[in-house]
Amino acid sequence: MSGSQATAGIARHFEGWQLGLLAVGVAAGALWLGLPRPVEPGLVPLPEVDRVVIGRARREEAERAREAERTRLPLPVRAVGELFRRHGACVAAQNARCAREAREDARQLAATVVHEQGAAPLERLRAAQTELFLDAVRGLRAKARQSRELDELGGNFAQKGESMGWFDARGRLALNEDELFVLFRVRWTELLGLLKTLQLRPRLDEFRLYYRVQLEHPGGASLRDQDERRLSYLSALAAIDGEFPRALAEGVLLARLGRSEQALSALSSHLAAHPDGPWTLRAKNYQLALLARLPPRE
Repeated sequence: MSGSQATAGIARHFEGWQLGLLAVGVAAGALWLGLPRPVEPGLVPLPEVDRVVIGRARREEAERAREAERTRLPLPVRAVGELFRRHGACVAAQNARCAREAREDARQLAATVVHEQGAAPLERLRAAQTELFLDAVRGLRAKARQSRELDELGGNFAQKGESMGWFDARGRLALNEDELFVLFRVRWTELLGLLKTLQLRPRLDEFRLYYRVQLEHPGGASLRDQDERRLSYLSALAAIDGEFPRALAEGVLLARLGRSEQALSALSSHLAAHPDGPWTLRAKNYQLALLARLPPRE
């Protein structure tokens, strides 16, 4: 056998070695990426929202609003709507006593309507006022000024929006219509004391989007103030959404606020409840970074 033939024979045993080496490298890289390593806590988890559900809710609400236009609402239901408007006007005028009285009157009358007529008439009222609110906000976008309609339906919407960061640096409203839709529906239902009325209670994904807006736009004069506000929303969100990783979110926010030991406790609680999952590695990374912050024990 010639030398060249022998070499060729040996070479056959190494055919495809480049692909094999690449596979080993990919596996090693994946293993390395899967190992915990110190990462400063930074990303606050947000509620996962099914936008299809929100779209369906908006279509249903628009149909109810058209129904409210076709069939005149009963007088007591229209009176609830007027009291809701009075409350908004009082809030916009910064008249706390007037707003409180209008809210209490509206709640009492709404409870009477539910008892005597069921929730369906109030569903149509809410739908009609939701569409009117969205129209009023569109007017705010176009005219860049407040209107009586927006005062009555949104109360201090524009002023609150400025403090909460709902407007960008150029004064343009940053929230989209899905977000405005759920903000109004949750506020309307809560203001009238109807959140426990099953037929009127917003869907889970509406609450998720509502709290997502609060976490993304918490307001506050400083980053610390914003994180303190975010922290205050978590218990209410977790009470509604059992899938939300509350302990992880608390761990991140407490770490950002400099409360390292509390943050470690929260992250440990998350990992005890979720030893595997999409956030597990991130929580372990955060733990390592926090442990490095703590002074050595004597």
